[in-house]
Amino acid sequence: NPKQEYKREAFELFSGLLITIRDETTRTVMNVHISTPEQAHEVEVRIEEQAASHLEGLKYHHDDPHAGAADAADADAQADGMAAGSGGGAQAATAREPERRVMEKVGRNEPCPCGSGKKFKHCHGKLA
Repeated sequence: NPKQEYKREAFELFSGLLITIRDETTRTVMNVHISTPEQAHEVEVRIEEQAASHLEGLKYHHDDPHAGAADAADADAQADGMAAGSGGGAQAATAREPERRVMEKVGRNEPCPCGSGKKFKHCHGKLA
């Protein structure tokens, strides 16, 4: 019976999975090395030094040419707020106005505003 064979094979695979999990868990627990807080700190410092050496020549840049201008404007606004001593520099940086729609929202089944005569979902709605 193919159904019984399928069940038997699935059970064997599942049993093998459980045995593998048990063996790997036991191996991991048996290889654990308990260290002192000083040793743990030394390891953390060594890892941070290795990470810093890999990131020495790394430079960040924006793909969007306008993104840098917006960031610079936010930084200028925050610096002006801090220079005034008002303490509201952080509020000025986070209190940006949300973007507003220029046109009304177009429904999926309405005609596309581009004038093609197709439904929005078959024309420019595919892009969204």
